[in-house]
Amino acid sequence: MALGRLWAGMVYGTNTGNLFVKLEGEDEALKGTLRVNEGGVALYSYAIEGSFDGAQLALSGEPQTKIEGIQFGDLKAKARLN
Repeated sequence: MALGRLWAGMVYGTNTGNLFVKLEGEDEALKGTLRVNEGGVALYSYAIEGSFDGAQLALSGEPQTKIEGIQFGDLKAKARLN
């Protein structure tokens, strides 16, 4: 099953806001951009890469945004389609 290339949603937890993901490439070698609009804080982006095996999506990323006074960490995420 091919994975959709454009995703939009919400982030909930310690950080909250709107999220947009754009993916390119084959399911086994995905690359793209993740953008988060965290209301009242900042709009920031990550360069991401990962893979989708038909059931599980695994992504990792590095921050591309630099804002004085805000520290962004690396990103790792796994999601399962069920």
